[in-house]
Amino acid sequence: MICGTIMLLFIEYVSKSKSGEKFMIINQDCVGCAQCVAFCEQDAIKVKGRAYIMEACIDCGFCAAYCPMKAIEVPV
Repeated sequence: MICGTIMLLFIEYVSKSKSGEKFMIINQDCVGCAQCVAFCEQDAIKVKGRAYIMEACIDCGFCAAYCPMKAIEVPV
């Protein structure tokens, strides 16, 4: 059941990324836990106190799906 929930979160974030905009960290929510870094296959996230998404981001959405603080969102 947990796997299914994670997959639903992933699909939700991927569909949001189709706008062509990069995911961004909402800094006040990010606690710098680096969970997002562990799931980024592009090595596009760096943590220096808080997480920052770099240009190498391909909008796959794994970081957003796995962020325990839900600190990664697509800009409006």
